[in-house]
Amino acid sequence: MNIKLLLVKCKQESSVEIIHVTVILQGHKESEIWGLSCHPTKDICATVSDDATLRVWDLDDHRMINCRQLKIGARCCDFKSDGKAIAVGFKDGKYTLV
Repeated sequence: MNIKLLLVKCKQESSVEIIHVTVILQGHKESEIWGLSCHPTKDICATVSDDATLRVWDLDDHRMINCRQLKIGARCCDFKSDGKAIAVGFKDGKYTLV
């Protein structure tokens, strides 16, 4: 496992806390993750980023189980309430249902 440090600062407080973070999922190339959504009933989550991919992750096995190439980078994603589809919002303001 990769262990990194994360620096956290709260707006209301002047204190800064350094915590250890264990990386359990990694895979959006060098892009930032902009959207993350957990499935309503399964131990999976979906992520989107500027690398123009929608990725679905198995949280128990810590691995990617699906990857879909998008036309442009995305800013948000959310599972439908029944978990059967994912809404993706793109950085140009458009959206789609996958």
